Amino acid sequence: MDEAAPQAAGEGSGEPRVTFRRQLFDLRQSWGSAYAIVAGDEPGTAWAARRDGLGDAIQGTPAELTEKIAADYHRQPVPREVAP
Repeated sequence: MDEAAPQAAGEGSGEPRVTFRRQLFDLRQSWGSAYAIVAGDEPGTAWAARRDGLGDAIQGTPAELTEKIAADYHRQPVPREVAP
């Protein structure tokens, strides 16, 4: 009897993509008014840049960006006005 080997979590199941997309969504919900946040070229990474144009863009996983953005915002808050 030929049985397919069980797939490891995420392999071909789309699970990591869903998780990443949800994390990116949550990051944008929390910080999107102050930071432009886009998916990165490397799987599971994203970029963020302050909407006021100060500082450099930062890269990392959504969890890393959450920490980096919070630290950056704590050092110098970004105005949360609606962009034109």
